[in-house]
Amino acid sequence: MQDLMLAQAMGMLDESFLPPAGKVTFLEGDEGPVDMLAHSLCSRAAASGSPVYWVDGGNIFDPHRLSRMMRRQGSNPRMLLERVHVSRAFTAHQMCAIVEEGLEAALREHGPGLVLLPRMSSPYLDEDVDRTEAQHLLRGSLHSLQELSRRHQVPMAVSAQGGRGRERMQRSVKGGSDDSMRVSAHAGVLRVQAPGGKEALLPLAPGQTSFRSFQEA
Repeated sequence: MQDLMLAQAMGMLDESFLPPAGKVTFLEGDEGPVDMLAHSLCSRAAASGSPVYWVDGGNIFDPHRLSRMMRRQGSNPRMLLERVHVSRAFTAHQMCAIVEEGLEAALREHGPGLVLLPRMSSPYLDEDVDRTEAQHLLRGSLHSLQELSRRHQVPMAVSAQGGRGRERMQRSVKGGSDDSMRVSAHAGVLRVQAPGGKEALLPLAPGQTSFRSFQEA
């Protein structure tokens, strides 16, 4: 039920909430809403006609969730999913290789309108990788993302793996981003705060399809 309500609320976000071009935007908040926000941004970008490149470090890409969200937004999932290109990284070195080598080629080949890296820090939490080395690798990857985003003027969105003991990595991802988009839920309302001061208040109650219906309830 919670996922369904989040998906319905996120489906109300329009294209104006897509991250700005030439910047890396940090998606901030609890993991559930942030993961759903990543899928919502992916759906909106694909619906606008642009390819989307998703680097899946946390193994959270869900084509079924994305299809349902696309359908709720009035789009054809089969057509839009063809615009979504997914790469998976299971280790820190695989993530580094994708970000520092493969992403440049992907930007030239697909010309994506959005690059998503949800839970980007997840592969760097591998216990087989020294913490100091992992931090160094993560900072290098974030620096590469900023350079690529500016050079190609493509919007990028990242998030960090949550949980206790991972605060340092979370701070590194946020500190290596240019801006942030925060999502939070309270008292039946989902609040999305985008760069530039733009904000949306979205109802989480079942059966409500607009903020007006929430106000009238």
